[in-house]
Amino acid sequence: MWSLDDLNMHADINSPVEWATFEGAQRGKWEALGKGVYYGQVVDGKRHGYGFMYCTNTYGRPILYECQWAWGKPIKGRYIKISGTKWETYEGCMDETYSLTGMGSYQDQNGQEYQGGYKQGNKHGQGSLTNVDGTYSEGEWKDDYRVGVHEHYSKEGVLSKTQVH
Repeated sequence: MWSLDDLNMHADINSPVEWATFEGAQRGKWEALGKGVYYGQVVDGKRHGYGFMYCTNTYGRPILYECQWAWGKPIKGRYIKISGTKWETYEGCMDETYSLTGMGSYQDQNGQEYQGGYKQGNKHGQGSLTNVDGTYSEGEWKDDYRVGVHEHYSKEGVLSKTQVH
């Protein structure tokens, strides 16, 4: 998401960079985040500015966040979650549960991608889901489920079918 030049452009010499303990977080319906470490800008003892946070979830799976933070909470950035030999990346605006909310994207190691709206970590609103073979569908989502009309396209962008959910 950010290069070193991007980070330096946003650097604030009045915001010290520190190592700090991440206290863990409950994430509503999602697996909790365990204690971890944070390295980045801090204001009044809170993560504020740019920084990285590493922790594990309830299942012991590592998660690395690279975010812009505001008073201890992530507001925009990306994170990678690793499960065995599989990984998933998420990027976009986040909420207090460390989940995507607003516009964002998802990608896994197989090449499946989603770009569009999110609400508390679920696909929500307009979005495009691209399959491993390059075919894709566009339409509306609600709480991670397809709703309304979805148009399915070949990898060349030719409409192949329309489905109502």
